[in-house]
Amino acid sequence: MEKIKIGSWGNTSAIRLSKTVMAALGAEKGEQLNVVIEGNRVILEKVPETEDELTFDELFRDYDGEIFQASPYEFEPVGNEKW
Repeated sequence: MEKIKIGSWGNTSAIRLSKTVMAALGAEKGEQLNVVIEGNRVILEKVPETEDELTFDELFRDYDGEIFQASPYEFEPVGNEKW
């Protein structure tokens, strides 16, 4: 078991991951990790490369084929919107 000391990074608490932990995760600097909290345990998981992008099938996974009618609605500006 490896112990990690909690430090700080600006106003945020921080931990450092050793090369062995990074290698065990298969992670590199700059990549994202999912954080799961279970009781008093913190579980780090490497974010799968495909998690950021949904496929067509994933987008429509729960669509049951029901046809719906929709009309676009144009809103009037109410402030200083630039878009």
